Amino acid sequence: MNAIAFGKIYAGEKPMVDLFENQSSVKASRQIPLDEWLHNDEHRKEIELIRSMSLEKFQTSHLSLLPGVTPSGTSFWHPWPPHQTSFTFNDFICVEVVIRNVSPEELEDLKISLSREFKNLYYAGRSTSGKEMTLIFRICSIDYYGLEYMTICDELQGRFGLTLDVSHLNFRHLLLPQYDPNAYFNPDASDDMTIFFRLGRWSNKGERSYDESRRISYQVAVLVEQIIENKIPIFEDKRVAYQVGNSLFAEFGEYGRCFFNQIACVSDDYEKIKCNYQYSSCMESTLEEAALGGGYHSSIGTFFHHCQKMGLQIPAFTK
Repeated sequence: MNAIAFGKIYAGEKPMVDLFENQSSVKASRQIPLDEWLHNDEHRKEIELIRSMSLEKFQTSHLSLLPGVTPSGTSFWHPWPPHQTSFTFNDFICVEVVIRNVSPEELEDLKISLSREFKNLYYAGRSTSGKEMTLIFRICSIDYYGLEYMTICDELQGRFGLTLDVSHLNFRHLLLPQYDPNAYFNPDASDDMTIFFRLGRWSNKGERSYDESRRISYQVAVLVEQIIENKIPIFEDKRVAYQVGNSLFAEFGEYGRCFFNQIACVSDDYEKIKCNYQYSSCMESTLEEAALGGGYHSSIGTFFHHCQKMGLQIPAFTK
């Protein structure tokens, strides 16, 4: 039986990963820091040999013998009943993009462009085979792993025209040894969830067009950023908190919970458990209203209204 434990990397902590001897190993040999794995030149000669091979089948056989790590976290076997393995996430997503026809100069330019677009980019470097580039992103919550993964993939494909290796959607996929002397590395990469809401189409309302959905997602994300940056106590009035909760749920569904927590956390007495309970209450009341007929009575306009009352301006959105 497997269980998931939700980990969080705090300031000064290093994200840990499981190390496996090769791709056939069923049990990790030990745990090591992720950055140590990314900057270890121990397998440099093997990697250079693999990259020089002209036949892909030879590459594949050699790659299968290399050690690897689980870039998204670590496992722990509980020896007591019910004898289950828990996986603790370290708040990272790993993606590989194909770069077969990319020159070294173009690759360096691509790293710079990606680092500017994604403030949560932790690492970018040539993969073991040399045919892909490994990208590692920091995320806010494992609750949204799949959605955040697909949002990143959509942006990499749509804006940068990159072809992806989607095998990393499985968070236990092994990351092989890396060697890129010019790799991009940012240990202080942001974990701000609003990055994904800026990029993605997160609206819960199916009747919205793609552009309208992106506009609303972007505008809400920017307003939440401003609330946090300026520590605006928009939830001082509990009635406003209730109305905003209904508004966010009506527009974003479950995904609005993250926004609700971010708005609430500017308060000194913020508690995540209580905040989640409050959002769940908003969710239930909104669904009850909808069940009585006529759809949701709340809309995202309520959130915009309260932001304007607090002196915030609704940001413009450019496609």
